[in-house]
Amino acid sequence: MARPKVQIRKPPAPKPVATVESFVRDGSASGTPRRAAVMTRANGATVRRMVVYLPLELAQQVAMRCALDDVDVSAFVAEAVERRLANAKSAAPRPEPKRPRITEAEAHELAARALRRAGIVLDD
Repeated sequence: MARPKVQIRKPPAPKPVATVESFVRDGSASGTPRRAAVMTRANGATVRRMVVYLPLELAQQVAMRCALDDVDVSAFVAEAVERRLANAKSAAPRPEPKRPRITEAEAHELAARALRRAGIVLDD
């Protein structure tokens, strides 16, 4: 019985530089770019793709509401975010609490009293 010949395989031919540069630029090995993050919809609206992670129960509620109301999930989320941002703009800024101003001598006296209550006596 004849023994099979063992040969070392030759490495594949290197890929063209354009394909390598495309992969580095777009992350695509096939040379076709990934979907753009910014796109124009059929209705003319320019939108940007975003990934949002929701708690499972909330995601299910959103999906159910959109299915029942026959609304696109993106449109639903966009409207909810717009409302939230509008409410945030209309909310009056909270005023800073007014703090009583005390003199340096009063501050020292308050600190000394706090130390005496804690049982710490300082030599003057």
